[in-house]
Amino acid sequence: MKNRDDIKYSYSSANIFPMKIFRNYDLINFILKHKMIIPYHLQFNPTNKCNFNCSFCSCSNRDRELEFDFRDLKILINLLI
Repeated sequence: MKNRDDIKYSYSSANIFPMKIFRNYDLINFILKHKMIIPYHLQFNPTNKCNFNCSFCSCSNRDRELEFDFRDLKILINLLI
């Protein structure tokens, strides 16, 4: 069983070390210099709206009316690019 504090499991929603960082030399240099991994990708859902009722849904208890305001969404995207 993996330790939740283990660095190789702490930077991905998939609970695995993001191997694709080894293809980005600038990112590797940043990690070595600062001893931290910065986000390399983002998975983002701007809305919770859904008209399905899947039995396996991991978000079934979410507020299905919740969504980002379009202006806030534009600000967030501009901050990330």
